[in-house]
Amino acid sequence: VPVVARRTIQDLSLEDGRYFVPKGSTCFINIQAVHHNPELWPKPMKYDPYRFINKTIESYRFLPF
Repeated sequence: VPVVARRTIQDLSLEDGRYFVPKGSTCFINIQAVHHNPELWPKPMKYDPYRFINKTIESYRFLPF
């Protein structure tokens, strides 16, 4: 699943307050982009299941559908 959609149930302010998302908005989350982001994952295109073994993964870096 490369992309999922979610609807907000309350008003949200993102990051440092520069972004406002009103209640009822539809947000598309590009999971594939997150999982292939080199700022989050070293060598993101390499198949490496060992990167998950005995490691704590920071929130929102891995988004199982």
